[in-house]
Amino acid sequence: MVLVAANQMLSHLGGALDITIMTIASSVRQILEFPALSIAGGTAPLISYNYGAGHLDIIRKAIRIMTAGTFLYTLIGWLCIEGFPHFFAGIFSNDANLIEKAVPALHIFCIAFIFQSLQMSGQTVFRSLGMKKQAIFFSLFRKVILVIPLTYILPYVGHLGKTGVFWAEPVSNVLGVYAVIPLCISSCTEN
Repeated sequence: MVLVAANQMLSHLGGALDITIMTIASSVRQILEFPALSIAGGTAPLISYNYGAGHLDIIRKAIRIMTAGTFLYTLIGWLCIEGFPHFFAGIFSNDANLIEKAVPALHIFCIAFIFQSLQMSGQTVFRSLGMKKQAIFFSLFRKVILVIPLTYILPYVGHLGKTGVFWAEPVSNVLGVYAVIPLCISSCTEN
C-alpha cells in the first residue's frame, strides 16, 4: 500500500524517473535494514524465554543490548548511505544520470534511518512479551497510519512537490518512535 501511494503521487507530480528513484531508495533502505531486523528478531526468543522464567534483569539487559546493537548498526548504515550514496544507487543502475538524481532522494529517504532501530526494538519487546495488539498496532502505525497519509499530504506542504513523497518515510520514522517508545517503557515497567 505504501509503494502504491508513493507511485501514485510520484506519477502525478513527476513521472517514471521519480518512481524508479523511489524504488532505488526503498530498496537500499530494505537491504540495509535486514541486519538490524535480524538483531531484533534474534533477541526476541531470549526476551520471551526470560519473561516466562521471571528473569527481569536478563530481559532488561537483552533489551539494552538489542537497542544498542540495532542503533549502532543503523547509525553505521546511515553513515554509509551519507558517505557513499553513488555506490548504493549504482547497485541498481549504471545510468550516471539516474544515479545522480537518486542521490538527493537517498539522502532524504534515509535521513532518519537511525530511528528505525528504536521502532524495531520497541516492536520486538511488545511481540516478545506477548503484547500482540501493541506489536500489530505499531507495525501498522508507522506504515499505514503515518506514511500513507504523509505521502499524500507532504507534497503540498511548503510546495515540497515530489520531494514531499520522499520525506514521508523519515517523518514517519521520527513520529513512530515518539509513539512506540513511551508506550513500550510504560508497558514494560507494568509487567
